[in-house]
Amino acid sequence: MAVQDRVPRAVENRKGVLRLLLERYPGEHLRNGGRGRPRNEFEEYVVRYGVVPTPQAERTLVLRHGDGGPATR
Repeated sequence: MAVQDRVPRAVENRKGVLRLLLERYPGEHLRNGGRGRPRNEFEEYVVRYGVVPTPQAERTLVLRHGDGGPATR
């Protein structure tokens, strides 16, 4: 069996999932020059597939308290 993961439909579905995940991810730095220095594997995929985060002010799902901030105990 051969799996084709680069066909247009698969790529578009992957981009859609990345867009949804970015709605709750503190990725503003990816809009402001951080695309050249991804911080983790998730950000590497975001850059690889050319997905740009929606500005926080325009997001449908706002960040929850504690997302992206310093760790709390």
